Amino acid sequence: SPEFHIALCLHFHQPHFQLRTVRDQVFANCYYPMMEMLEGVDDPKGDLKLNFHVSGPLINYSFRNERSFLDRMKGQVERGVVKIVGGLIDESFPQLSSRIDDTYFQMVRYGIATQQAFGVQPQDWDGFHIVERELGEVLLYQMGMAMEDLGTVPIYYLDVETFYTSYSTAAADENLSLKHFGVVDPAQNSTLPYFPAEAMHAVYRDEIIGKPFFVAPIHSELRYFLLKRKPIFGPDPICTPKQYLEMIRNKAHAAGELITKKANREFPPLMFIFNDAELFGQWSNDPVGDRAWMEEFFTLVMSDSEASFTTLREYYERYGYCLLYTSDAADEEDSVDLG
Repeated sequence: SPEFHIALCLHFHQPHFQLRTVRDQVFANCYYPMMEMLEGVDDPKGDLKLNFHVSGPLINYSFRNERSFLDRMKGQVERGVVKIVGGLIDESFPQLSSRIDDTYFQMVRYGIATQQAFGVQPQDWDGFHIVERELGEVLLYQMGMAMEDLGTVPIYYLDVETFYTSYSTAAADENLSLKHFGVVDPAQNSTLPYFPAEAMHAVYRDEIIGKPFFVAPIHSELRYFLLKRKPIFGPDPICTPKQYLEMIRNKAHAAGELITKKANREFPPLMFIFNDAELFGQWSNDPVGDRAWMEEFFTLVMSDSEASFTTLREYYERYGYCLLYTSDAADEEDSVDLG
């Protein structure tokens, strides 16, 4: 079986009232060329699997003006190449309301949009996208309440550098809740603080006011070397598809050793890559060159004996979440609770 899994999630987003000229450029340089690329991938065994999140404003705009884009993406959903990640219908929503029923309404409306556009209902979402600058404990709890009602698996992706402090020096058998708060936590309700940052390449469990959720950490280095065909600041190097895969491999091997040590069992690392879809074609203004880079990367991964593409929910349903192994938690380490 593969030694590590790669989950590539792209976020297609255009805000409300974006200039029409900009939207036309993005569709011409990015959205349609990406659909054309996926339609042309030779993948008889179904090895290519991607996560896409399409913002609510972009879905609504495409219904009115670019229906072909939605139809072609739906074709990739039906092929099994693309799994849709859920979200809120309006990305600026958290700035507008803190009412729990408004949060629920936002998620229901996004579910209606994904059902109409792609045939994907909320219970079939592969994860959940939330703009990180909007994220707070109240919103996490409200989304957890709504997801429970909608039958959605609460899998988020969050920057490890921003949201999770590494406790890499903690002993494997040390209960941090007991150490810092005097509370015994045999279930290890938050698995993330028990792992060093370089080991956070899996799905981990966290909890807010009794509502569990699961996190696939984003590591910025994997994000910013995707499609890095040109220097960003001048002296920094480019990154070829082969170099990028080797970077992922090296990080996966290191993470695998650390996860095995902490969890006391082998756990194939999840190398999660998140970036804006517009990185492809639009930012470089070179969709042809970006397509060649991406196709080479797809081919390298699909032909590699150690690597395999996956999606967030597929990985979670197959492996569950990475749990620090203790005698109290031994019976729970293989459990996968889909609610």
